[in-house]
Amino acid sequence: MAQAVRDGRLAPVLADWQIVDEGAVYVVTPSGSGAATKTRAFSDWIVAHLSRSPWQRNPMFSTRYAT
Repeated sequence: MAQAVRDGRLAPVLADWQIVDEGAVYVVTPSGSGAATKTRAFSDWIVAHLSRSPWQRNPMFSTRYAT
């Protein structure tokens, strides 16, 4: 990803923004036939990179997909 930013293929957004406490990140997509492949890939990536290790997860909170 760093190379893509350096090459100009990706642009940093909210570069000066920080999470100061635990919170939630929501990926909202239109309902219907499903999200675009790129959107789904981003959603999967964000879950993998921002989720806690399995032993730290609270079973009450999980990835849910609206129907």
